[in-house]
Amino acid sequence: MLEELREVSCRDRAGRDGDVVVGRMSSAVWLSVAGEERLLDLVQAEALYVAIGIQVAALQTARREAVRA
Repeated sequence: MLEELREVSCRDRAGRDGDVVVGRMSSAVWLSVAGEERLLDLVQAEALYVAIGIQVAALQTARREAVRA
């Protein structure tokens, strides 16, 4: 059973709207992107969390630098 289901609207590179859906199961994280479903164990989920965090931080830095310019 999925718990804490979260849905985030987004666009793909072609500009089509879609959703990323994430939920938690007892021993895995369930992820659905553009209809493709994946189950991530704790190690994989943590790695994805770090990878997304790094990209968000880089985007925030780029935006701050653009504002200063």
